[in-house]
Amino acid sequence: MSMYTLELNYQMLISTLIKTLVILSTCQLCFSLKNILILGGDGMMGSATTKLLMKQKTKFNLTLVNRGNWYWDSEETIKPFVHHYECTRGDGFRDLCTRLNDGLFYDAIVDFSCYHPLDMEDILIVFRGRFGKYIYISSDSVYEVCQGKNHVGYSKETDALRPHDKALQEQLNKRDSYGHQKLQGEETLQKFYKRLKFDYIALRLPDVIGPRDNTNRFWKCFLWTKFTDIIGPVTIPKEVQDLPLSFVYSHDVAQLIYSLADEVYSPDVYNQAYNLGFKKLYTLRNIFQDMSSFIGRGSVNITEGDFRIGFPSVTRGPVDISKAEKMLAWKPTPIEKALVETMEFYDDAQFNGDYKYIMDRVLEFHGVSRDKYREFVIQHHKEMESRQKQEL
Repeated sequence: MSMYTLELNYQMLISTLIKTLVILSTCQLCFSLKNILILGGDGMMGSATTKLLMKQKTKFNLTLVNRGNWYWDSEETIKPFVHHYECTRGDGFRDLCTRLNDGLFYDAIVDFSCYHPLDMEDILIVFRGRFGKYIYISSDSVYEVCQGKNHVGYSKETDALRPHDKALQEQLNKRDSYGHQKLQGEETLQKFYKRLKFDYIALRLPDVIGPRDNTNRFWKCFLWTKFTDIIGPVTIPKEVQDLPLSFVYSHDVAQLIYSLADEVYSPDVYNQAYNLGFKKLYTLRNIFQDMSSFIGRGSVNITEGDFRIGFPSVTRGPVDISKAEKMLAWKPTPIEKALVETMEFYDDAQFNGDYKYIMDRVLEFHGVSRDKYREFVIQHHKEMESRQKQEL
């Protein structure tokens, strides 16, 4: 055998070894990825969470199940980069779960979209033994359907106890069906976790602020502050104007879910609920004042009147977050910083043509049409020209 042949064979062997190592490395990466099943994932909190998980391509393999209502820019920024299945919970959902349960083990299920206990049971039963932990997005609205606090201070996790009186239970459930359904979800997890041998965490969220809010509550407030000369003065009922409230930042919630999906926590952390929120309470007056300062105006003028935007969504007051701080190392962004980041998003969104249809809905909510809309367009274009000059 000639030296040339030996050298050629040697080069081919080295090339084959390199290719084999690359394939083995790729396979190892595939098997080391954590599989996360996200129910929802296209709304404000869901998209923030999904995008954060997507950044770690070497850590997570994401599957999303939702109705296909891609809010804001999520159809372009999320859908192409995940495994997506379109389905409405309760409508062929169990059949889809059966198809998804093809032997793949999900390290975590993150549930943004459960509003009925039977929908949760479908997931728990079909995926029995095929998932590690269940992260359930609950709400501080659960306290609205519970018996009153027996202590002074903010609502604690232990306050989520339904009244013994069945008539009172029914009355509270009708008054706040959302809180009733969210608490039913928690009760379902509590019922099944020992029997089906899995761990869960329920995150009770107060009113959420952040970019890409599909309820448009924050943008309604922001545009109202910015265009009071067109929309009219900000009006809030007197008893609510200076009421201390709990809020939470969507990006903080996303960061916590990321940690819960990625890290191993002490066993005593699981199988219970946690209140989340900013450390500092804020009033509606505080929020509108920060908005007024952001757009370069002085103190905001608030008069007494109707406020139909949806803040606050509860009547039981703020929540106590000390348990999350202790058990989950919860360290929220300062509310002032979160508000600025959120306002920057909506201020830019006003000049993004892709979001015009959302802005038009917000303006329509405020009764901006015909002559008022023409006034808005004039001011809008003046501001846009000013921005363009600053960028030059």
